[in-house]
Amino acid sequence: MDNQRITLSKRLLKEALLSFLKEKQLIDISIKELCDRSGVNRSTFYRHYDNLSDLLSEIIEEIFGMLTRTNEISFQDPDNAQNYIAEAILFFRDHHEYDPLFFGNSSAMELLSKRMEDDISGFLSGKDPRSQYLVRYILAGSYAIIRDWITGGRKEDAKALSDIIYSLSLNTAQSF
Repeated sequence: MDNQRITLSKRLLKEALLSFLKEKQLIDISIKELCDRSGVNRSTFYRHYDNLSDLLSEIIEEIFGMLTRTNEISFQDPDNAQNYIAEAILFFRDHHEYDPLFFGNSSAMELLSKRMEDDISGFLSGKDPRSQYLVRYILAGSYAIIRDWITGGRKEDAKALSDIIYSLSLNTAQSF
């Protein structure tokens, strides 16, 4: 019963945070108002998290966990990069609840980008000390494409969109 209560409390906090991120920046959300919206006690929040960034980081880690666990692929292997991008697009096509991570929330995008950067850098490390700039450039472009796709109602086929992102990323990396 205790595990169910913990799981429920965390789910309610995550849903409330994603709801708030539609309205305002992470820095403008108080733990008190998050707990009020979620119906979870503040002491329960602090039992599991030190701050809102910890909660947001857990949401992002769960997204990456779902991607890799479900599809058994990783961006760290360049041979899987195209499949990883396709699976990520399909994931965001089917999980609208994570849309707030892409809009107007610099904290969310920073954490999401940092997590992606860690994965991508895994296979670029040691090749060129400037590769961090390449990774950031590719991520910024990919983010813009995905954000426009979400804003446009996800009309383009997810596979076609992932092919565009992969092609642009590959061409950029090869010209670097």
